[in-house]
This record gives sequence, structure tokens and C-alpha cells, in this order.
Amino acid sequence: METVNKEELKERRIKYAQLKRKEKMKHEAIKQMKLANFNSTVIKEFECNNTIFVSHLGRNLTKADETENKLIKALEDKNKNIKIYHLEQRKTERKEFLHYFYINTKLQNRVITEIRYL
Repeated sequence: METVNKEELKERRIKYAQLKRKEKMKHEAIKQMKLANFNSTVIKEFECNNTIFVSHLGRNLTKADETENKLIKALEDKNKNIKIYHLEQRKTERKEFLHYFYINTKLQNRVITEIRYL
């Protein structure tokens, strides 16, 4: 029988709790997407594959590209208490606005806006 020290056991418990928290936030994000009448394909892709879509003002939805996925991962790694489920991109002549739609651990629907100057 394998012995497990207290530190390893503590780490396992923390990882399990984080996994359950992320799972709960994902289910709440899916609820929010359904309430907002997101396309069923978008919801299914997020639910099955964690695929995040970007809505471009005046254009169709697209899957998040590599750069956008890196931004999402960096934001989620920085704040472990959020789950991003959608992006909205708006561009003007001088600025680009990127809105991150996310759920936090209190299961509140929120938006973070990042502004880049072009």
C-alpha cells in the first residue's frame, strides 16, 4: 500500500477543490450563455471542448485564435477565481476594445474590458 505524506495529500485536496470550483463556474457560464440566447453550436463547443468564441462587431462569430487564447489563459492564470466563456471585440480607428465575459467564484456574471491603442 502506498503511503502519502500530509503535504501531498493537502496538494491533492487543493487541486480537487479548484477543479470542482472551475466545473461549477463552467456550468454557470453555460446557463448564462443560454439566458443570453447564444447560438446552440457555440454553447455545445464551449461545453464539450472549452472552445471560446469571439464576436466581432459587424461580423460573424469566430473561434478564439492563438493570441486570444493566450490572453484568456494569462487572465485565468492570474485570477484563479474566474472562468472566461466569451470574448467581444470592437475596433475603432485608434483603439481596439476586447471584452472578456466571465463567471467568478461567487457565480456572478461579469465583464472585463481591455483597451489597446492601435
